[in-house]
Amino acid sequence: MGIQPSPCWLSFHTRNHHVASGYAKSDRPPHFPMAQELWHSLRSDDAQRAALRAIAKHCTKLTSRQKISLLWEIDAAGQLSEYRNDAIHTAFGLYYRHPQIKKSPIQPYRGAGHPKRIEKLERVGYAKLFRALIGDLNQLSGYVLAIYLGTKEFDHPVPSSLPRRPVMRSVLLVQQSPPAKASLRAPLGLPKRQRQPSGVK
Repeated sequence: MGIQPSPCWLSFHTRNHHVASGYAKSDRPPHFPMAQELWHSLRSDDAQRAALRAIAKHCTKLTSRQKISLLWEIDAAGQLSEYRNDAIHTAFGLYYRHPQIKKSPIQPYRGAGHPKRIEKLERVGYAKLFRALIGDLNQLSGYVLAIYLGTKEFDHPVPSSLPRRPVMRSVLLVQQSPPAKASLRAPLGLPKRQRQPSGVK
């Protein structure tokens, strides 16, 4: 199950790589290879997004509105990375289906996953979450490409109009299915503590 969102995540982060390399390069050779080397020297997606954020803040090829849009995209990617990790780092087991059970025979394996992660996937529904995640990554990839193609990098005399920000449906799914609050009441059936008369120990 976790394999399905993986190509979309890799494609999306490749788009960020192109943007970072394009904005970070200098006007003197060797410009693009140097930017690529810097990008690939960062060993995590989080570090690469931090580098892209620094580039976006100080890049002179971006208008102020384009900077705001690109920074929003980086924040959105940070949110989606949680669900990407859910997909990648959760083991799934194939269970024999009982005739009276309508659930899918493929379920998160409780014995090999973090309890909070398993609880979230069961609460929200992993199939719905991963389908929404794939759609969000494709939408976000197109969004950042539209920002990139409309910048001064391509010698536009007038900056292109910005696309509408995509709705992150996977984030909405999780927000609409919050975890149940733990009850603070004493368990039923336990006698209430009785007050002792004064002076009695």
